[in-house]
Amino acid sequence: MARIFNSARGFTLLELIISLTIVGAVSVMIYTALNIGARAAAHGEARSNENQRARAALALITRHLKSAYPLSLQGEEGAFVYFFGEPTELSFISGAGRPEVGGLEKITYFLKEHEGRRSLWVRTSAPTLPKDLLNKREGELRQESEVLPNVEEIAWEYRGGAPPPGDLPQPVVPQPGNMPQGGNRPLPGNVKSQTKA
Repeated sequence: MARIFNSARGFTLLELIISLTIVGAVSVMIYTALNIGARAAAHGEARSNENQRARAALALITRHLKSAYPLSLQGEEGAFVYFFGEPTELSFISGAGRPEVGGLEKITYFLKEHEGRRSLWVRTSAPTLPKDLLNKREGELRQESEVLPNVEEIAWEYRGGAPPPGDLPQPVVPQPGNMPQGGNRPLPGNVKSQTKA
C-alpha cells in the first residue's frame, strides 16, 4: 500500500488573521512609543532654549546692573542719583559704555508690544551727558533690542535705603507684593525683577 503525502502546507485563514493582528498591534505600540519620544524630545529642546534665553537675559540684566554708575545730578528738585523706575520700566546709567563712543551709557528696560506679543526690551543710548539726562534726551547712538519674548508681566521692586558707597544695586530673589506705588522717581537700593512668561 502506498500512501500519498500532501507536501503543500500553509496557514489557515484564522492563523493569518491572528498573526496580522499581532503584527499590527506591535506596530502601533512601536509607532506610539517613537512618536511620544519624538514629541518629548522636541518639547524638551524648546524648553531648554527658553531656559537658555532666560538665563542669558538674566545675565545681561545682572551685568548691566553691576555696571550701574551712581551719577549724581543737580535738578530743579535738588540733587539726585539717576536711577529711575516704574513697575514696568527701569532706567539707569552704566559705567561700561560702548568702546566706540566712550563715556556713560543710559540703559532702560521696558515692556513693549511687538508683533502681537509683549516682550521685555532694552534701550541703550550713548554717549550720555548729564545735560541730556536733565533735558530727557537720548544720546546719539541708540539701540533697542528684544531681551526676552512672550513676557506677560514684569515687576521691578525697589527696596531698602541708599546703598553704602561702592555698593551698587544688585538683583535679589523675587518676593511678590512689595511693589512701589506712584510714578517715575529715583529709588535707591536693591532691585528685583519678577517676570511671568
